[in-house]
Amino acid sequence: MSLKLHDFDKRLSDYGLPEPQNSTTELERALLQYDPNEQRILLEHLNSITPNTNEQKHIFDYVMNEINNHNTSLIFIQGFGGSGKTTLAKKNLAASRSSGILCLGCASTGLAATNYENFDTAHGLFKYPVNEDDDDNEDQENICKFYEHPERYELLQHAQVIIWDEFPSNNKDIFETVYHQLNNLQDKVIVCMGDFRQIAPIINNGDRQEIVNASIQSSPLWQHFTILHLTINMRLLQSNVPCIQQQDFADLLIAIGEGLHLNKDADMQSWDKISGEQSYVLSNVPFVLTEESAIELIYPNAVIDPQQSKERVFLAISNKDVDSWNSKIQQLNTNNEVSLISKDTLSEVDDPHGILNEMLSEDILHQFNNNSSPPHELKLKVGDICIITRNIAKQQGLANNARVIINNIQRFCISVYFRNIENY
Repeated sequence: MSLKLHDFDKRLSDYGLPEPQNSTTELERALLQYDPNEQRILLEHLNSITPNTNEQKHIFDYVMNEINNHNTSLIFIQGFGGSGKTTLAKKNLAASRSSGILCLGCASTGLAATNYENFDTAHGLFKYPVNEDDDDNEDQENICKFYEHPERYELLQHAQVIIWDEFPSNNKDIFETVYHQLNNLQDKVIVCMGDFRQIAPIINNGDRQEIVNASIQSSPLWQHFTILHLTINMRLLQSNVPCIQQQDFADLLIAIGEGLHLNKDADMQSWDKISGEQSYVLSNVPFVLTEESAIELIYPNAVIDPQQSKERVFLAISNKDVDSWNSKIQQLNTNNEVSLISKDTLSEVDDPHGILNEMLSEDILHQFNNNSSPPHELKLKVGDICIITRNIAKQQGLANNARVIINNIQRFCISVYFRNIENY
């Protein structure tokens, strides 16, 4: 689908409605959002608290040279977790904005976007639809819906720099669509970051080949990227704890990610070379064999300490396991339990003709347990630590996968700690 010029010429007055007074466009707001002097001070602050290593300085200078020379450039910064990608991106943003350059930013997830100021998800920034229904995937047209958002299209056209974090986790279709709909990203510097050893694009029920095909590395556009590398683990350098074991563990993870570490004790005949699956025994890592010992390891003395618990979590592979573990852990919380009951009828927007209401009994509705919705009876206690399952207010940090502490439970409202969880 191609964009038509008249799609961007429509005004409220064309539909018999008054034009708003003193309104501003997305572009006008973005141009006024950052003060160059404040950004210059921010850059000095970032450099003072985390000075660049030699390789970080090389990447910083390269990116700024491309920006200052108004080049058309695609850059990918490869670096494992803790190599300083986020801090380096913030420095490039501050340096660019101190010169009045319009910069935008996005990440593959809402949680990753909260690491920056005014970042959005890639889907949100480029108005690329999110497919939630498998039946719609086949008919979904790969297009950024700029025709529905002319102000966003204008903003993206004028943007000179776009930072894209956790880039390898997005499907290549998103970038290819953005590339073609924004005039091959002419006169823009696109700085993408991430680690190909981490999460690959998600393909529902996809096999290994389908996942590889969805990667940006399978795109013909990948050859146009300049690849830069961050190789120093800044977290280990800044740690005051003896880190010989930490370094060994970090090296092991990198080797596994590169496919270079083979378990010497493994039966190589049983190693699945197609899937890459292999078992590893991690030294100096405690392991447990029963649920009771697992709970004792994560929550010593059967006490939930919010200060410690905010850094701990069980990972489970099914809703049934999640519910089982949550029930056991919640029993450690001595506060009173509150049951929140779902509504027994479908809203008019979901069932405009009342057909489903006639077909579905209350018992069936009570048994509904979809991944994207809570159960019919949700049991919570003040002090419970919960994970948000959808974006509520990304700018405030209340994004998918953010961890919060239940502060108060009312009939139609739950208040939580988030920003001050550190001082809970």
